[in-house]
Amino acid sequence: GVGFQIGRGGGVISAQVAPAVAQTRDGAEVHKVSRVEENDARTYDELAREYDRFKHVDRMFELVSRAVRPTVVHIVTKKTTREEGQRARSFEETGSGVIVRSDKAPGLFVLTNHHVIEGGRPNRVRVYLHDGRSFAPEKIWSDVMADVAVLKLDRDDLPAARLGDSDSAQIGSWVLALGSPFGLTHSVSQGIISARGRHMDELQEVENQDFLQTDAAINPGNSGGPLVNMLGEVVGVNNSIASSHGGSEGVGFSIPINLARWIMNELIVNGRVSRGGLGVVLDPDFRPEKAIERGLDRPRGALIERVGVGSPAARGGLREG
Repeated sequence: GVGFQIGRGGGVISAQVAPAVAQTRDGAEVHKVSRVEENDARTYDELAREYDRFKHVDRMFELVSRAVRPTVVHIVTKKTTREEGQRARSFEETGSGVIVRSDKAPGLFVLTNHHVIEGGRPNRVRVYLHDGRSFAPEKIWSDVMADVAVLKLDRDDLPAARLGDSDSAQIGSWVLALGSPFGLTHSVSQGIISARGRHMDELQEVENQDFLQTDAAINPGNSGGPLVNMLGEVVGVNNSIASSHGGSEGVGFSIPINLARWIMNELIVNGRVSRGGLGVVLDPDFRPEKAIERGLDRPRGALIERVGVGSPAARGGLREG
């Protein structure tokens, strides 16, 4: 039935369905199953049967999370900023990372973003494990152009994540993003690979871009954490989001692990990243009309705006236009 009560602020209507009752011969009330309850029971029985067919997928997400979470770390970096005319101000920046091994050097390393540890020395960076233990890295390498950083750990008794092949990560495939969104350590979110080969003009300081796009929730604090496939393999290092309000809106970007792994090995072996140069400046505004002027049906490839004198491009015969 529908009950009506008077309370502070006026009447309150309750739409709760009252159970049916029946009278026994001695006057005691007994519960009588209503048609609504019978329908509910049938629905829950059907739901249970369907879940029996689905629960292996549920189990897969659980196993991936269990395998990867111990390798994910929370990073706190003490930084100092100085604005003109003001005293230096100290603050902490938090982010995420993932423990990995390199095929170029023994030991354990944490793979993360440059912007997570930027300006921090080893004694001002703290790495927190999933079990609450923490320690400072032994050494830090960093590459601004790809926004990748590597922290050397002085121990070899921790679990390391398995690195996958980001070139084989297909659009539409399931992924999990792990990290510390808003400082909530070792959180897991789920989504898919939304696109490949993304470039964000807004990230002008990151010149080496080839992002995987995902709708797995990535928020401030997730930076540096892993993006993993359903085999529990790291396919990306979470980096940034496109957002109108600063939180996740389903458009996140992750550095492909093949690029991040190459950067990591270059840093470990050489201390810096050596990159090749073609010696050209490309037209950043290659529109359809420019393509048509050159006999193309649409913009394809890249339009050369300038060729450096004596550059590999010049020696190879490339020309402006």
